[in-house]
Amino acid sequence: MARFVKHVTENGSEVEPKEVIEKAWRVRNDSVISWPSDVQLIQVGGETVTFFTLEGDDEPLATVTEERAVPVRGAMAPCQEQDIRITVVAPEEPGFYQLFFRFREASGKKFGQRLELSFTVAAPSSSSSDSCDDFQVKSVAASRDKPLAKTLRKPKVKKLQRKQSQLQKKASMIRSRLKKVEAKLAKVSCRLQRLTSGDPGKCGNDFAVAQPINPSGGASEVPVCAPVEDAVLVSYPALEASAFEWSKELDLLNEMGFTNRAKNYRLLQKFNGNIERVVARNVKQEGNEMNGRQKKP
Repeated sequence: MARFVKHVTENGSEVEPKEVIEKAWRVRNDSVISWPSDVQLIQVGGETVTFFTLEGDDEPLATVTEERAVPVRGAMAPCQEQDIRITVVAPEEPGFYQLFFRFREASGKKFGQRLELSFTVAAPSSSSSDSCDDFQVKSVAASRDKPLAKTLRKPKVKKLQRKQSQLQKKASMIRSRLKKVEAKLAKVSCRLQRLTSGDPGKCGNDFAVAQPINPSGGASEVPVCAPVEDAVLVSYPALEASAFEWSKELDLLNEMGFTNRAKNYRLLQKFNGNIERVVARNVKQEGNEMNGRQKKP
């Protein structure tokens, strides 16, 4: 005779202690006869609570009796639907509550499906909020006393350590390469001096001062030979391409390890025979290529 259709109001919500809850269910008379005129809604399960029905907004129509029942509108025709509304006062004790209700005739016979009401009474929040505030204040104060390295997360520290190790290896490779190039440059400078001036002397650990070639055939006062540990880049006057065709320079560059003659020839033409600038450009390009290979997975 009474079939539950849906919850009109929310079910399973969280409420405060002693909060007034308004609950409504929609039911339908699915029988072929009308309801009795005298019908009550009774509580058949769950914790004992105070509930009543309202007439209008404020005046109670009926409060719960000792049998925990309140009257509802009866005489509902077949296939008709209506909303059954009650007002419940939530208990003071925190926790989950689940209540069940059914309809009852004047004769005491129950009918229809059970109607469920569930809610959770929240615990008082004042003490918990105070403890949270105290915890936050203590956490902030503690973090100020700790070193910055300790406040960093472990994954970030490990990532920075790996990056540092990679950069150290890269710097070591560059320094090693630069030292070798400077040593080769010192030897090449001495050989160039001997070839152009006809002096059979050798460059050792002492300074061997060589005079670079210039177009006029005179000598410059700029020394170009230095010991290996003090090798530096020096500037040469430009050589004339028409006189030498860069053959000696190409041979020297090949001995230094720069074997791409076509590339060296283009650089010699670009820098008008200045070997130091050619060497510097080759070293720079090799360094860029090495960095590119290291970046590839």
